[in-house]
Order: sequence, then C-alpha cells, then structure tokens
Amino acid sequence: MRIQQNKNFYPGAYNVLEVDQIPRLIRLIKRQCGNNFAPYGKPIEIFAADGFMCVRYENNQWFHYDLLENTWW
Repeated sequence: MRIQQNKNFYPGAYNVLEVDQIPRLIRLIKRQCGNNFAPYGKPIEIFAADGFMCVRYENNQWFHYDLLENTWW
C-alpha cells in the first residue's frame, strides 16, 4: 500500500499520516468493510484529500475517513 502526501491543504488539515493514526484508520476501515473487501478489493493507497485521510481500493473507488468522528463517505 502506498502513502501519498499532498501539499495543497488548508491549515489544520491532514497532510501526513502519523504512525499513531494508522491503527485508528485500520479499525475504521474494518468497521466499514468488516474483513470482506469483496465489493471494493483490497486497499491500495492512502492519501489525504479535503482535510481527511482517504483510502483507494483495487476497484479505484475511494473513501474519506474522519478519524475524529469515526465516519467515512
């Protein structure tokens, strides 16, 4: 899985995934998908967009993950 850094952010937005955030992101992904990634494929890329951590899946669909509110869209 590749982690991409995007430099076009407003102040306070995510632009780097901190090591201590990785377990939170994984828990949120599992909450969304369970252990079944069949609809999307496996996660292939982590990046930031719109101030949130995002994950792109094998089918090229991606979701925003809000680590503070434990939501995704």
